[in-house]
Amino acid sequence: MSGGDVRVAHGLLRSLGFAVSLTERQNETYGETTRNAVGRFQADNGLVVSGSIDSPTYAALKRKADQTAVPNSYSVHGTVRDSDGTPRAGISVRVVDVDFRSETALGEATTGNVK
Repeated sequence: MSGGDVRVAHGLLRSLGFAVSLTERQNETYGETTRNAVGRFQADNGLVVSGSIDSPTYAALKRKADQTAVPNSYSVHGTVRDSDGTPRAGISVRVVDVDFRSETALGEATTGNVK
């Protein structure tokens, strides 16, 4: 597996709560943390544990991911600050949901007055 296939695998695993290293995700590589996550998924789901994504493993990953509930509302709270910690007003903030299937804009706002 490489490139786009690995990106899909990472997305499926992460959507199910399995950790995959940032380096492997950025480089779209099937490394140690991907193998470990696949092995744990296989063990948890009664599959042959190999650490590799074969047809039964992919089908189970896809089925589980499709069954995972996606929240229909979100709430984001926080303060936008300069590098020195000073709160900033008038900054545009966009919230985007990025997963293995798509990238969806969830909302946009401008930070308010700083007190």
